[in-house]
Amino acid sequence: MNTKKEKVMVFGVFDNLHEGHRFLLKNALNYGLELYIVVTPTHRVEKIKGKLPFYSIKERMHALEKEYPEARIIEGDNDAEQWTPIINNTPEVIVCGYDQDELYDALSKISGKYNFELIQIKENLNGEELHSRYINKSV
Repeated sequence: MNTKKEKVMVFGVFDNLHEGHRFLLKNALNYGLELYIVVTPTHRVEKIKGKLPFYSIKERMHALEKEYPEARIIEGDNDAEQWTPIINNTPEVIVCGYDQDELYDALSKISGKYNFELIQIKENLNGEELHSRYINKSV
């Protein structure tokens, strides 16, 4: 019996697309048939992480489109907690990565209002060595 929902959504910066990102996206597809990838705008990344991403939003979205042609790649909101991608696409499941605790907390407050299941993948692929902040230092 297939228990997958129709639409699954993930949020992220996806700077310098790497195996850790692929691990999250592969796991997200365990919960839904259609993958929606929301990419954080460049200026929001700077506010959240205190620095600009290595790649522009267009470059990050293009890398995802190239590798995940079946997915819907969406630019995230310019301001925090507007949730336009959720409102416009009505996902049934949203999946967060192991390091997205703040996002998970924010989404948990609105999951009932927008009627989605929230899942956080607790495993990571090779721990911190595949986290963007370490990979980008060597680029």
